[in-house]
Amino acid sequence: MIEAIVCAVEIWKLAGRVATSGFCVVVPDFIYGDPFVYDNYRPLAGWLKDMEQFDKGFTDAKLAIDALTDKGFSATPAAGFYWSAKVITKLAQSESIQAAVDSSVKISPKVAHGWAV
Repeated sequence: MIEAIVCAVEIWKLAGRVATSGFCVVVPDFIYGDPFVYDNYRPLAGWLKDMEQFDKGFTDAKLAIDALTDKGFSATPAAGFYWSAKVITKLAQSESIQAAVDSSVKISPKVAHGWAV
């Protein structure tokens, strides 16, 4: 859980820097408040099965992009990190966005912190 909090703080910092440059920034939660926490009660395989909902993230992001377009925004770039990188990739393939940056990680329970790049 600590890793998820640290990651969220870094993403919010990045969003703040982009916003202060004059851009509209939206930071959705594509894991819907359910970060992976390595423990014996919910193994990684179970969490990944639950996270197969990234199509829902795509649908939700598409609605947000459409709303921005309706408000007059002419171009929508997007950046996705970790799990949301899958959503960004799908948005880029659908041509819903004009620029994409994605960065994903490999989840590895054998790494002390639970994540590996």
